[in-house]
Amino acid sequence: MKLARPKISIDLENNTVETMVADGELKSAQLEGETAINCNVAALQLIDTVIENVQFTGAQFSRMIARDVIFRQTDLSSAYIDNGMLVRVEFINCRMSGIDFSNTSIHDVCFRDCKLDRANFLKADLRRVEFIDCLLDGVDFTATRCIAVEY
Repeated sequence: MKLARPKISIDLENNTVETMVADGELKSAQLEGETAINCNVAALQLIDTVIENVQFTGAQFSRMIARDVIFRQTDLSSAYIDNGMLVRVEFINCRMSGIDFSNTSIHDVCFRDCKLDRANFLKADLRRVEFIDCLLDGVDFTATRCIAVEY
């Protein structure tokens, strides 16, 4: 199985959580060292973006679209990403305990060194997904469609 990796631009514009929430999108952007606990953004679009060391604990991102995105050392514990779409996304060394990916399409996504205990993938569509050195205790894959998933 070969995953398509995120295509990230060389010149990314520094951005803030306030801009992300106000605009509902980040494109060709970098978000670093921010805190957005319990933020709520419907239909958020993340395109060609790197998010590093950001705290999104309890955030709600229903119908989020993330394409060509890298999350590094980001806390997404108890975050809610229902009915979303993730394409060519990498999660590296992220805390994602209790994250909810219900009804989300997850294609060409790599989870590396992530803590995904109690994550919910209820009715998610996983295609070409890798879980490398991740904690997966108590993960719910009920009614999940899985094609080429590696643990």
